[in-house]
Amino acid sequence: MIIAVSGVDGAGKSTQIARLESWLRAHGARPEVLWHRPGYSPALDLARATLRRLRPGALPTPGPSAARERAFSKPHVRRGWAALALLDSLVHYAAVVRARSLAGRAVICDRYVDDGLLDLRLRFSDLRTERWPATRALRALSPRPDLSILLMLDRAEVQARVARKAEPFPDPPEMRERRHAAYEALAATGRFTVVDASGPPEVVFERIRALLPAPLRAEPGEA
Repeated sequence: MIIAVSGVDGAGKSTQIARLESWLRAHGARPEVLWHRPGYSPALDLARATLRRLRPGALPTPGPSAARERAFSKPHVRRGWAALALLDSLVHYAAVVRARSLAGRAVICDRYVDDGLLDLRLRFSDLRTERWPATRALRALSPRPDLSILLMLDRAEVQARVARKAEPFPDPPEMRERRHAAYEALAATGRFTVVDASGPPEVVFERIRALLPAPLRAEPGEA
């Protein structure tokens, strides 16, 4: 079983995924949470860290910086990074997620294909990555989740939650608005079960629990 959890900033994905993982385990399932953002898999993070250690200055340091901006201003760097990110996603979803599911795990995906493609489209809008053959391959070869959940909040609540969260590298307001609009467009595609993420976490989880297959909806121990 594969359950994909997507959502706008501040929607509480991590909280709900932790609750879902505990719930599935209490029902005898073998849950495994897999997080992915294109280009930031553990393998690529390790490769970058190794290169920075062996060749100081070869790559910009993580996080926003002038050196990073200069590097990504070069078209060949942008295209190369986007291509690598798509390959990274293809390996993760078509190979890792599929293998875990075939092995009998209840795979909970923290973000799925659409989230990653949305990231690339917003970051590299000039490249039109949505038209690349690699993007079509990613969509075609990634397993279809048994349940695709999209947690949504209105803009005012997103703003309030992001302010409280105080992330070290938050999106600027203009990017946050574009991201929210992109998720609204995804919600309208019909590919997701849209869940209202407002309210206390336990109330939101009850909305998610109602979407699970019947044997997993009951309280643990109930017939």
